[in-house]
Amino acid sequence: MTLADLTPALTGLYGPELPHFTVQRLPGHASARVYARIEISEPPPGTPERMVAMCLPEDAFKSEEGGDKVTSERLPFLEMAETFHARGVPAPAILQEDLAHGVIL
Repeated sequence: MTLADLTPALTGLYGPELPHFTVQRLPGHASARVYARIEISEPPPGTPERMVAMCLPEDAFKSEEGGDKVTSERLPFLEMAETFHARGVPAPAILQEDLAHGVIL
């Protein structure tokens, strides 16, 4: 994960006047995904001050469990989060999806 990977997603969330931000990569785990904590210095009103970025592997639609390739246009966990929110079930908010660069905030 590089800052260049994060910039399009952050720009989509904050606009072209991107505030200063810091990135702290979180410890690894068994997944091919990479996670980082992002903190925004002086965020604009109504925007988040901190968030977690998920950086996806190149072939994010291939199952990590060795199953068939996902045929959905969205990743299943994004669809589940949307379903949970629609039904009032607490789940982490998806602030920005930038699947072209493999980043979800």
